[in-house]
Amino acid sequence: MYIIPYLHKQVEKHGRIIHVIDMLTEGGQRLWTEADTVNIDTDVLEPNGLLAKEMETLGPHHYVSLDSSTDLTSMYTWSECPYDSDMLCWRTFYIIMNQNDEPWIQIPDIVFKPAIEQILLSLRHRLSK
Repeated sequence: MYIIPYLHKQVEKHGRIIHVIDMLTEGGQRLWTEADTVNIDTDVLEPNGLLAKEMETLGPHHYVSLDSSTDLTSMYTWSECPYDSDMLCWRTFYIIMNQNDEPWIQIPDIVFKPAIEQILLSLRHRLSK
Protein backbone atom coordinates (compact mmCIF):
# COMPACT_ATOMS: atom_id res chain seq x y z
CA MET A 1 0.00 0.00 0.00
CA TYR A 2 1.01 3.60 -0.52
CA ILE A 3 0.76 6.02 2.38
CA ILE A 4 0.61 9.68 1.43
CA PRO A 5 0.66 11.92 4.51
CA TYR A 6 0.55 15.59 3.60
CA LEU A 7 0.06 19.09 4.92
CA HIS A 8 -1.52 21.72 2.72
CA LYS A 9 -1.41 25.50 2.85
CA GLN A 10 -2.53 28.00 0.27
CA VAL A 11 -2.06 31.70 -0.33
CA GLU A 12 -3.33 34.07 -2.97
CA LYS A 13 -0.81 36.31 -4.73
CA HIS A 14 -1.44 38.48 -7.79
CA GLY A 15 -4.70 36.71 -8.62
CA ARG A 16 -3.19 33.25 -8.44
CA ILE A 17 -3.61 30.55 -5.78
CA ILE A 18 -0.37 29.00 -4.59
CA HIS A 19 -0.78 25.56 -3.02
CA VAL A 20 2.06 24.42 -0.78
CA ILE A 21 1.97 20.67 -0.22
CA ASP A 22 4.42 19.02 2.18
CA MET A 23 4.38 15.27 1.53
CA LEU A 24 6.16 12.58 3.54
CA THR A 25 8.11 10.46 1.04
CA GLU A 26 10.77 7.79 0.84
CA GLY A 27 13.99 9.66 0.17
CA GLY A 28 12.07 12.40 -1.62
CA GLN A 29 12.01 10.12 -4.66
CA ARG A 30 9.09 7.73 -4.07
CA LEU A 31 5.75 7.45 -2.35
CA TRP A 32 5.91 5.85 1.08
CA THR A 33 5.12 2.12 0.84
CA GLU A 34 4.15 -0.37 3.51
CA ALA A 35 2.85 -3.94 3.54
CA ASP A 36 -0.90 -4.27 3.07
CA THR A 37 -1.20 -5.84 6.52
CA VAL A 38 0.03 -2.72 8.33
CA ASN A 39 -2.50 -0.79 10.43
CA ILE A 40 -2.18 2.81 9.32
CA ASP A 41 -3.24 4.35 12.63
CA THR A 42 -1.27 2.24 15.11
CA ASP A 43 1.71 1.13 12.98
CA VAL A 44 2.30 4.22 10.85
CA LEU A 45 0.74 7.44 12.08
CA GLU A 46 1.12 7.17 15.87
CA PRO A 47 4.77 5.98 15.94
CA ASN A 48 5.75 8.82 13.60
CA GLY A 49 3.85 11.52 15.49
CA LEU A 50 1.53 12.17 12.54
CA LEU A 51 -1.82 13.66 13.54
CA ALA A 52 -4.45 12.77 10.94
CA LYS A 53 -7.21 15.24 10.19
CA GLU A 54 -8.82 13.26 7.35
CA MET A 55 -8.00 10.06 5.48
CA GLU A 56 -9.14 9.02 2.02
CA THR A 57 -8.45 5.57 0.58
CA LEU A 58 -8.44 5.06 -3.18
CA GLY A 59 -7.36 1.53 -4.03
CA PRO A 60 -3.88 0.98 -2.59
CA HIS A 61 -3.37 4.73 -1.97
CA HIS A 62 -4.09 6.15 1.48
CA TYR A 63 -4.13 9.96 1.47
CA VAL A 64 -3.75 11.33 4.99
CA SER A 65 -4.42 15.02 5.44
CA LEU A 66 -2.47 15.96 8.55
CA ASP A 67 -3.44 18.38 11.27
CA SER A 68 -1.41 21.58 11.10
CA SER A 69 -0.13 20.93 14.65
CA THR A 70 1.88 17.93 13.36
CA ASP A 71 5.56 18.58 14.15
CA LEU A 72 7.64 18.31 10.97
CA THR A 73 10.89 19.35 12.63
CA SER A 74 11.60 15.89 14.03
CA MET A 75 12.05 14.46 10.51
CA TYR A 76 14.39 15.20 7.65
CA THR A 77 13.58 17.30 4.62
CA TRP A 78 14.34 16.12 1.10
CA SER A 79 17.32 18.47 0.82
CA GLU A 80 18.92 16.90 3.93
CA CYS A 81 18.87 13.32 2.57
CA PRO A 82 21.48 11.68 0.35
CA TYR A 83 20.30 11.24 -3.24
CA ASP A 84 19.91 7.45 -3.01
CA SER A 85 18.29 7.44 0.46
CA ASP A 86 15.06 5.63 1.27
CA MET A 87 14.71 7.47 4.59
CA LEU A 88 11.35 9.08 5.27
CA CYS A 89 11.58 12.79 4.59
CA TRP A 90 9.36 15.75 3.80
CA ARG A 91 9.29 17.09 0.26
CA THR A 92 7.57 20.36 -0.56
CA PHE A 93 5.66 20.93 -3.79
CA TYR A 94 4.41 24.32 -5.00
CA ILE A 95 1.46 24.35 -7.37
CA ILE A 96 0.31 27.66 -8.86
CA MET A 97 -3.27 27.83 -10.12
CA ASN A 98 -4.82 30.53 -12.31
CA GLN A 99 -8.29 32.06 -11.89
CA ASN A 100 -9.87 29.12 -13.80
CA ASP A 101 -8.52 26.72 -11.15
CA GLU A 102 -6.10 25.20 -13.66
CA PRO A 103 -2.34 24.90 -13.16
CA TRP A 104 -0.63 28.10 -14.24
CA ILE A 105 2.52 26.03 -14.71
CA GLN A 106 1.93 22.38 -15.53
CA ILE A 107 2.75 19.85 -12.83
CA PRO A 108 5.89 18.00 -13.99
CA ASP A 109 5.38 14.41 -15.11
CA ILE A 110 7.05 12.84 -12.07
CA VAL A 111 6.13 9.93 -9.81
CA PHE A 112 4.30 12.35 -7.48
CA LYS A 113 2.06 13.93 -10.15
CA PRO A 114 -0.96 11.60 -9.68
CA ALA A 115 -0.79 12.02 -5.89
CA ILE A 116 -0.56 15.81 -6.16
CA GLU A 117 -3.48 15.89 -8.60
CA GLN A 118 -5.59 13.72 -6.25
CA ILE A 119 -4.77 15.95 -3.28
CA LEU A 120 -5.84 19.03 -5.25
CA LEU A 121 -9.03 17.27 -6.39
CA SER A 122 -9.85 16.29 -2.79
CA LEU A 123 -9.29 19.89 -1.67
CA ARG A 124 -11.69 21.16 -4.35
CA HIS A 125 -14.35 18.68 -3.20
CA ARG A 126 -13.93 19.69 0.44
CA LEU A 127 -14.18 23.39 -0.40
CA SER A 128 -17.30 22.91 -2.54
CA LYS A 129 -19.25 21.26 0.32
